[in-house]
Amino acid sequence: MDAILPTEIRREMMIRAPKSKVWNAVASLDGLKSWFAAVVDGVFAEGETLRLDFQVENCDDCFMVVKEISPEDRVAFQWHPGEDCPIDAYPRKEMTTITFELYEQGDGTSLVMVESGFDRVPLSRRAKCLELNTGGWDYELKELVEVLEQ
Repeated sequence: MDAILPTEIRREMMIRAPKSKVWNAVASLDGLKSWFAAVVDGVFAEGETLRLDFQVENCDDCFMVVKEISPEDRVAFQWHPGEDCPIDAYPRKEMTTITFELYEQGDGTSLVMVESGFDRVPLSRRAKCLELNTGGWDYELKELVEVLEQ
């Protein structure tokens, strides 16, 4: 019997920065370059594909599709989770969806990040993808907070 694996990664955090600043960090090329990937190329618009270069040894370029932009409230992307993330590495139906939702709260911003859809990733890859992306989000979101609160 296979172990029951989560179908999503969810992180919620308070960031001591205005909502507009947090929005720019998660929903623009320059913003993503400030904390997420060293290089982010493409057109930031719904339906467009962005190329990410994390400039990490043994890591090829990653690609994510911009799925939704609701200015200053929600942005969503899709990609193939884990190490093998070229856009055509696996069927598109196996992509996970990453959403960032922002809420004004006092003198800061509440950020909710969810990467969902791991149930669409074949069991042969799912546990490894969850492990890599869970650790990756913990690291990257810490970077986001540090960039925004400095």
